[in-house]
Amino acid sequence: ERILPNRASGYLRQLDGPVNEPYFYMLNALGAGDMVSTVEDLYLWDQALYGDKLLSEKYKKIMFTPFLNNYAYGWGVYKVALGESADSVQVISHTGGINGFNTIIFRLVKDRHLIVLFNNTGGTSLSAMARAIANILYERPYTLPKTSIAETLGKIVLKD
Repeated sequence: ERILPNRASGYLRQLDGPVNEPYFYMLNALGAGDMVSTVEDLYLWDQALYGDKLLSEKYKKIMFTPFLNNYAYGWGVYKVALGESADSVQVISHTGGINGFNTIIFRLVKDRHLIVLFNNTGGTSLSAMARAIANILYERPYTLPKTSIAETLGKIVLKD
């Protein structure tokens, strides 16, 4: 495999700290292993989805209309509560992950806000982080994600 400059490595959290994620045969990853992108790239792509050069309105409607529960063509389409109020905002999102990595793209289409999170420390709850960031954007109370109890207990066990 060729070396890509600035490419992140994936890590696995263990009781005594992070270690390199074991080797993963990338041909098994299909599309997940073939994409190299940045937050800036996804922002440009998101902005292009508001126009009609990339996709016509007809195809965007098809792409973002749920047909199975809240699932559209590769996208979750749902309402997210803001703070502790009854207010909510529609979100169009997609998550992904592979050994050592996970990501979320969280589109708040009404106000053209975009939240993109990339993580290379294993299975962090990016959905909780994205919801907290959405609350910050809308000046609502938010809750910081909690530290994993496994992480906390691991430190105690290793200390003894």
